[in-house]
Order: sequence, then C-alpha cells, then structure tokens
Amino acid sequence: MAKQDWTILNQLGDVILQNVAGDLVEIGLGRSTQIFVKLASNFCRRLYCFDISERKCKWAEEHGATAFLGPSVHMLRFISSKQLALILIDGDHRYETVKQEVDFLLPKLSLGGIMFLHDTAPPLRWARENGRNCGDVYKNRLELETKTDLQVFTWPYTAADCGLTMVMRKDPNRPYWKE
Repeated sequence: MAKQDWTILNQLGDVILQNVAGDLVEIGLGRSTQIFVKLASNFCRRLYCFDISERKCKWAEEHGATAFLGPSVHMLRFISSKQLALILIDGDHRYETVKQEVDFLLPKLSLGGIMFLHDTAPPLRWARENGRNCGDVYKNRLELETKTDLQVFTWPYTAADCGLTMVMRKDPNRPYWKE
C-alpha cells in the first residue's frame, strides 16, 4: 500500500473549526502538528500539544502552541479550555493510556467537534512485515463504537495506513440522531 498522509485531518479541520467553538489538542507530535499549528493560527484558537520529545515540543511552542513535555496522562489536567473543537490522539499506542486520554478529553469535546484517534486499524500482516505497529488502540475504537451517544467512523486506509477514527458526540437536540 502507498504511504498515506493526513489529508482527511487537513481537509476536515477547516470545516470543523468554521462551525465549532473550542480549542485544539494534539497528543503525539509529528507531521500532523504542522496542520494543527496552521489551524490554530488561522482560527485564533489555542493549541495544546503533548509529547515525550523535547525537540518536538520546542518546535510546537515556537509556532504558538502550549506544549507539555512528558506522558500526556500526567499533563492533561493542565488544559484550561473547557471546550475542545478538534483533538488528535496519536501518542502512546497502548489501550490503557488511550482510554485515559479519551475518558479525560471526550467530556470537553464541543458538540460538533471531532476527536480523531490514530492507529485504530488492527495490525495487518503487511504492516508487521514493514515494521509498522498500531498497538492495541483499535480496542478503544471498538469500545467507542458501542456507545449510543457517539458517532464513530474509521478510515482504515489513511494516516500512514494504520487507520484514523473520527468520534463525534451526538447532539440530543437534533431529532435525526434520536433512536
């Protein structure tokens, strides 16, 4: 498979932020950070970044982000925003860590806002052979898919071919979301 980029995040970011109030959070900095920095700047939003790389955190801070060096689960409490419009979780690839991140961030997600989870497609044979490991983050996706107050959709073929899941809270005031 061809190496994929962050096209979906790049394309949807503008649409989301044109329609939803709140700040941005990125856990695990990388190529996607350039997109988040641009979006935060274009829409005058605060960007909170979390990573274990001092170099990546420094770069994010130089570009206007509030960066936290260290494991996200120890730093999330420092997010001062009560509303988040756009979240990307792509740091630790272990179920327990991602569950803690999701459990903390999901209640702060604005209606209409999107939480993206990377590495949500189970590791495939081609991925293992090429040194790619998505960990067990897909278990978080499976749990989120069972919740009736969320919409969950996964693109298995994007964001470095490890899967990108979109999570949105359902608006209880919209009749077409009622069962």
